[in-house]
Amino acid sequence: MRNIQEEKVLHIVRFIFGVLVAVVFLYFILGELLLPREHDLNDGKCELLDTEWYRILGDGTEIPIEVPSNCKAERGEPVVFVTRLPTDIVGKTWVCFRSSQQDMKIYVGSELKQSYSTKEVRLFGKNSISAYVFAELNTGDAGKILWITTVSDSNYSGVMNEVYIGDKSAIWQYFIKEHGPAAVVAIIVMILGIISIIISIVLRVFYHRTVMIEYLAWGIFLASVWLLSESRLRQLVLPNITVIASMAFLAIMLLPFPIALYVNNVQKGRYQKWYMAICGLATVDFVVCTMLQVMNICDFLDTMIFMVSVIVLLVIVTGISIVQDIKKGFIKEYTAVAVGLIGLMITAIGEIVGAYNLMVRIPGVVICGGLVFLLVMTAIKTGQDVMSIEREKQKAVFDKVSQTRFLAHMSHEIRTPLNVVIGMNTMILKESRENKIQEYAQKIDGASKMLLNLISDVLDFSKMEQGSMELEENSYYLASLINDEVLSLKAKAEEKGLEVRVQTDELLPTVLQGDVVRIKQIMTHMIKNAVNYTHEGGITLSVQGIWNDREEFQLVISVADTGEGIRKEDMDRLFNSFTKLQGNNSQFAAGNGLGLSITKTLVTKMGGTIRVNSVYGKGSMFTVKIPQKVVNKEPIGNMENAYEKSGDEILAGQKFLHAPKANILVVDDNDMNLTVIKELLKQSEICLDTVLSGKECLEISKKKKYDLIFMDHMMPKMDGVETLHMLKMEKDNPNADTAVIMLTANAITGMKEQYIEEGFKDYISKPVEIDKLEKILYEHLPEGMAVWKEATKQVQEEAVTVKEQESSQIDKSIGMNYCGGSEDMYREIAKAYHQQGMKYVAAIPQLCEKGEWKDYAVIAHAIKSTSLTIGATVLSEEAKVQELAAKEGKTDILETGWETFYQNYRQVLQEVEMLFGINDSKGKEEEQIQILSKEEYLEECRNLLQYIKDYEMGEAMEQIEKLLQLGVSQEEREQEIAYLEKIRAAVDEFEYDLAEELLTEWLKKQEAE
Repeated sequence: MRNIQEEKVLHIVRFIFGVLVAVVFLYFILGELLLPREHDLNDGKCELLDTEWYRILGDGTEIPIEVPSNCKAERGEPVVFVTRLPTDIVGKTWVCFRSSQQDMKIYVGSELKQSYSTKEVRLFGKNSISAYVFAELNTGDAGKILWITTVSDSNYSGVMNEVYIGDKSAIWQYFIKEHGPAAVVAIIVMILGIISIIISIVLRVFYHRTVMIEYLAWGIFLASVWLLSESRLRQLVLPNITVIASMAFLAIMLLPFPIALYVNNVQKGRYQKWYMAICGLATVDFVVCTMLQVMNICDFLDTMIFMVSVIVLLVIVTGISIVQDIKKGFIKEYTAVAVGLIGLMITAIGEIVGAYNLMVRIPGVVICGGLVFLLVMTAIKTGQDVMSIEREKQKAVFDKVSQTRFLAHMSHEIRTPLNVVIGMNTMILKESRENKIQEYAQKIDGASKMLLNLISDVLDFSKMEQGSMELEENSYYLASLINDEVLSLKAKAEEKGLEVRVQTDELLPTVLQGDVVRIKQIMTHMIKNAVNYTHEGGITLSVQGIWNDREEFQLVISVADTGEGIRKEDMDRLFNSFTKLQGNNSQFAAGNGLGLSITKTLVTKMGGTIRVNSVYGKGSMFTVKIPQKVVNKEPIGNMENAYEKSGDEILAGQKFLHAPKANILVVDDNDMNLTVIKELLKQSEICLDTVLSGKECLEISKKKKYDLIFMDHMMPKMDGVETLHMLKMEKDNPNADTAVIMLTANAITGMKEQYIEEGFKDYISKPVEIDKLEKILYEHLPEGMAVWKEATKQVQEEAVTVKEQESSQIDKSIGMNYCGGSEDMYREIAKAYHQQGMKYVAAIPQLCEKGEWKDYAVIAHAIKSTSLTIGATVLSEEAKVQELAAKEGKTDILETGWETFYQNYRQVLQEVEMLFGINDSKGKEEEQIQILSKEEYLEECRNLLQYIKDYEMGEAMEQIEKLLQLGVSQEEREQEIAYLEKIRAAVDEFEYDLAEELLTEWLKKQEAE
């Protein structure tokens, strides 16, 4: 891998190349647009002037010469050539000469017919640029002496090129015929270069990396510029040929840059020092040669040897590096490109040799051919690389989609039960005024919300990496915050026998404003970290405050311990994600390795700082400083008194939303979630309707106008998004324009924006917090329909309507306790328990008779937790025994005990029916199902299997619900339901492999029959 220094050198060389390219093309554009025209092209007609030519020496001596010729002459020496014009000249006839870096004067007799020099119009340079010079003749010039005087401060001083006579247009047509193919080649090469540059830029933007073809594309483009600049047709196209001629030399000097960078990229930087040295030489060559030309000391033509030397050196280095890679076996990485490079080197050598031996009439064509050959070979390699990158990208996209799908599912599954916990506790806070109960409930509230935020951090860790974490600032009592963390610290420290010391400044402000949940999270991570790495001694929590000159307040929190300390070599990775430090005993402390990483991210997000002081073997101290707004400057004073006062003020300041005229519909497939919403909004007196599916939502919405609709996302058959779209499409539906709020446990980053884009007005995540729910209602209900009222301390006692029959299996007080004393909630939970129980009762005998204990364990586990919720503690313990026995394969216990457990379970269900007046399911009419052919039914099962294999669990649950309404016959119905319930239970318990195994087994069995 390249080190940092090499990357810096590469960056500098790329920058130099970019600047030089920009300067060169700026010169070209400005020169051609602003400088005067150096040629005049009019209509005219042609043939070769084949006469006897003489050179006139300074002493008047005439020496016969052959045209074209190269006579010996000193630089700057005037050279005179003469001949006699034909005697048949008539009308407008033109004679054409090719100037080779020469000033020219053309005389007929003593009359000056034409002169050519760019001395007055060129910016720099000692000689005029090579060009075709035309002189007009008339009938009176027939038979006269033609004099041509040339002057050049170059090796072309005594050069005399072919001379053409005739119509001017015919002469140009001849030149176009002769030199046009070369120009066409140059244009094609330039187009190839431009296309390659565009493709490389697109690939770089799309794949966020530089592909090797980019450097080569610039090389090809510069070669085409060189070829076009040397074209003998250039004065036909561009007004200032001095500029375009200079471009040829400038392009040659720039050419080593992209080629060196290209080869270096191909060889993965193994010989980078060599190529960077060549780029350095090319830079010096460019600057020096350009300065010599600009200062009229030496023309580009005279310094051509240095330009060529750099290219020759690049060819040699490239050849040596290829030989080295062949020896080391690296050539396999770029075999096709190596063949192209060898072809380019051969053509480069041929171009150089041909140019100096005058064997190449059209400069640049040979090396351009080599570059195009290399481009083809590089395109093959680039195509392979792009395909590889695309495969990697598709895999990354697939992995990302799978991760997102998994996070969404986990978020939903974890938040759903947590919603019940927070909802029940909120009702306790609202309805109970006993101080002790309030104290307990407030701690539950703080802990559950902290748990919710911790879950969010783990499940949605990507938002921290992407910098999209949001802060929610609210006023909070500092004493309450400190007290909660002190209790947490003491509880953790007592388990390890550690001493706890708390230091607080009594001058701290009473009320601050900030994200108290995140601050609690920071303190919790700091405390947890200290406890994990401290085995004896104690922990000190210190909370102080700092006021600066601008009356800005910083909350300073320190946690010091007498633990193991931190090694110096570990300090750099202290805040890395998923990193846990090794202790003295070579054992890693508990934790997921996210705590300090999250802490630093949160502190930085709040504009604060974190500092660590540690002595290995003696202990550590973590200190954070977080800017906070001060709401109440009154000193906090004694902590215990301050905490009690803050609790009273919080209770006294409670408000609730009152909207008795509001009509709201809540759509959710979970009865318990609907119960929570009902209880949370009971005090608001809102008229609340609830339905369990999208289909019911569409039906009830046609009959009644609602002011607001809350819609769950993951529902069977028709999810919340589909239901919303259907609702909006029904233009005659009175609720087609009603605001719909997404109510979901899917709370990962970006979901709110996606839901709003789908058409929802807002978004609220589960677990539902009463404050956020009331805020949503206040914002989206029609103006004036909802008002805020002060909470009163008088609470009406709920009338208990549960039948006072004795129950041997159910302890009503335990069930009521789990429901926060709410009779309505207890009834709803019992009803849901009974409905689920009827399905388990049908499945248990079949599983046990066949010895399918793995599936039996899944059902026993579910019965264990749900039975405890309604107060059936004995049955819950029995279910626990059955679950453990099934998991451990203790068939003797299962075979002798399952029937007793089964009968007790049925008895509990019967008592639930009696206590809550639930109709016995036996009295119901036989459930009607849609009868399918066996093949049709199996096809639906295969669809379910595919959903499970793809981890599309939302779709899988919908398909299970669909299959419960289908069947091959009423006779096989019981068996079908049993298998589906086992599969659903496995999915509910995240046993996806088990669900796939069960369904595969079922399909094989059915297909075999």
